[in-house]
Amino acid sequence: MLNAFETGQATLDQYIQRTVFYRPRDYKPEDFKAFMFSAVAAISGGTRFCGTIAASRKYIMAALNNESREINEYRIKQFKLKNYSKYFQFLLSRRSQTGYSDLPACDGNHATAAFGMRDDR
Repeated sequence: MLNAFETGQATLDQYIQRTVFYRPRDYKPEDFKAFMFSAVAAISGGTRFCGTIAASRKYIMAALNNESREINEYRIKQFKLKNYSKYFQFLLSRRSQTGYSDLPACDGNHATAAFGMRDDR
């Protein structure tokens, strides 16, 4: 189920139903999701740093994210990340056995290259 969730084949609701609510709980799925989203936090100074770079208009900023689609979309909305970038790539692949993946640089008009990413988990 984790693979389906991380690759966008299962929604957050499907994931928590299968992994948390496979048995009765004292709380509701909505409460659990609210708790999950409440744990999403900005890195101290991160949005200020992004704002400075975006305001310079010297660079094209893009964000790569390997979280689930719903958590990624929540983060973009919660921290107003569209103020800093218009390119967001939700990574729909898990790392290979070697730990390397080839991923597109971004999903906008400037996506012409690929790069190797090392997942050091």
